[in-house]
Amino acid sequence: MTTKESLNEATRLLRDAVYRGSVTDAARAIDLGASIDARDVMQLTPLHIAVNRGHIDIIRLLIDRGADVTIPDGDGHTPYRWAIEAHHTEVADLLQKASPETHRILQKRNLDRSPTGGGKLF
Repeated sequence: MTTKESLNEATRLLRDAVYRGSVTDAARAIDLGASIDARDVMQLTPLHIAVNRGHIDIIRLLIDRGADVTIPDGDGHTPYRWAIEAHHTEVADLLQKASPETHRILQKRNLDRSPTGGGKLF
């Protein structure tokens, strides 16, 4: 197996671990070199998936290991928006605390995009 194939396998293992909610396997995959912000065909990162499923411990792991909390999916939605829409308030709070400055930037960007100037926070 080439180095590139090993990294792709580690990334696949990370995605599988996130879907299953296995913190141990997710950490192992990251240690093996998984791309923590790799996108799938729908442009979802492991963080989007963990947020959607409400896997708070995996979300903490991904953030601790450097996941970018501001990457949008294919529709332009951030993990924060996913958390709000899924009513995962603890997850939304965690994402906001992970990068308060970035959250303020995203908030301003989204307000600026609104036709009335009063857009949503995500």
